[in-house]
Amino acid sequence: MTSASDLKGRIDGIADIEKLTKAMYLIASTKVTRARAERDRTQPFFDAIEKEIKRAFERLEDLDSPYYLSPDSQDQRSGPSAIFVISSDRGLAGAYNHNIMKKVQTLLGQVGESRLFILGTYGQRYGRRHRLPLEEDFNYRAQEPSLDLARDLASGFLEKYQAGQIKDIWIVYTDFQNQLSREVKLVRALPFSSGLFKDPLDSQEDFVFLGSPEKVVSQVIGSYLTGFIYGALVDSFCSEQSARMDAMSTAQQNAQAMLEDLTLAYNQLRQETITQEITEITAGAKAQKKKRRR
Repeated sequence: MTSASDLKGRIDGIADIEKLTKAMYLIASTKVTRARAERDRTQPFFDAIEKEIKRAFERLEDLDSPYYLSPDSQDQRSGPSAIFVISSDRGLAGAYNHNIMKKVQTLLGQVGESRLFILGTYGQRYGRRHRLPLEEDFNYRAQEPSLDLARDLASGFLEKYQAGQIKDIWIVYTDFQNQLSREVKLVRALPFSSGLFKDPLDSQEDFVFLGSPEKVVSQVIGSYLTGFIYGALVDSFCSEQSARMDAMSTAQQNAQAMLEDLTLAYNQLRQETITQEITEITAGAKAQKKKRRR
């Protein structure tokens, strides 16, 4: 039979866990707010670059660029596909990492030869355990997103693309819309396809390029890829923290339910103990009273 001291120890332990999950929930919430605010400050610049690239691709049907694949043409580039995967360094985030790696496994079966660049120790461990085509020297951690990290990643991928070491660049990340909406997405960042820029231009005014359109696109492609990766990093980071908030919220609810059950059991046991003690005292008093009468 469980003693009152054992129940009290379990109650104290679960109460400590509840405090910890609450603290982790608040920390994750703060990180989401900070990351979104930082992205909002930089997003207008990258939106402007995307708009100019959209101008070139929508107005110039005969644009000859290694970064663009028209709807009527087939990709003639050879080599493996680069798959950039954004996972996390830690768990305690529900099915966040599992959903990402499930999407990666699906993509690997579609693209053929590939080179896997995984951000985050969780995804890297998964890749080694399942013997995926992992780039072992790609050891970036899933730290809080920054433009410096995005520039570094974009520069590395663009260098490989321009050198012909990879034929295209895919990005697997988790898109964050709000606390209730997260979706693992797969996007081909390079070469561009006609469906990448879905929104129509705001205006139809004529414009001219200073230099050739191909040269303009080549000059802004690095900034565009940086912005694309930075947005994916922020969305993934927010999604991870959001998933962790959900997990911690569920853990708190479970802890509260367990505390209620244990507290009820503890109070019942105490009541039984008190009742037993009163009964023993009463029985002893009656015995002493009978003894004195004799």
